[in-house]
Amino acid sequence: MSSENVGPDIVIAGDPFNLPTADVVFRTSDHVDFHVHKLILSIASPFFTGMFSLPQPSSTLSINIEAIPITKTA
Repeated sequence: MSSENVGPDIVIAGDPFNLPTADVVFRTSDHVDFHVHKLILSIASPFFTGMFSLPQPSSTLSINIEAIPITKTA
């Protein structure tokens, strides 16, 4: 698995989690970014279907996608 370092602490995961067409980024507690697609997550899990159907603040189209942090629990 190849990965790309994009900052002092942030690393982009390798294939298949680094596609430029992704519309969601999950960031793990150890600062690894996984670029994924909402559609695939929604098909795979009712949790994501519900989460992505919640109202979102309006925004303009942007190249930068804000990462969703994933915390580690015991």
